[in-house]
Amino acid sequence: MALWASAPLLAFGIVACGNEDGSTSQSQQTSAVTVTETAPAQSTQESDAAGQSAKPSADEQGDQAPKITLSGKEVKDPALGDGRCSRGEDDGREQIQFESGINDSADELDIDIDRAGLRLDSLELELFDVEWEVKDEDKAGASVEEQDGNYTVTARVTKDDTDEKQDIEVSFRCAV
Repeated sequence: MALWASAPLLAFGIVACGNEDGSTSQSQQTSAVTVTETAPAQSTQESDAAGQSAKPSADEQGDQAPKITLSGKEVKDPALGDGRCSRGEDDGREQIQFESGINDSADELDIDIDRAGLRLDSLELELFDVEWEVKDEDKAGASVEEQDGNYTVTARVTKDDTDEKQDIEVSFRCAV
């Protein structure tokens, strides 16, 4: 495969060296286009549309899709899929960061938990283009429980641009 990818470069170099009048021949233009088309195809396989790694590292992997209950009803949204978990930091505080779904999509879950004291820092759920989040005034009533890397977050969320509030429970695995 490497031989096929390098052949246009070799042909381009030979033609360029042999052409001393500075004009561009048709074979040079074709070779340049071939090389340009080959490079993006290889890099696209390594990253997704947002330019992020398509495969999370071992430190970022969740073992399963999160279980989400909103107002006592289990949420079934295949777009949320398997979660990604990592360690992070916010204002000098170590955090556990859990994400599920595709960033900036109609179906996404983001949870940040302060490791010290297992305190909820933020929870945002975008579900079928409706955004729910834990407001600052509701964070004190939120609870985070952890047992052997299994987390359960219980909180009160507010529907975006309204005063509507509902209870949410999210369970997920995070082995970091």
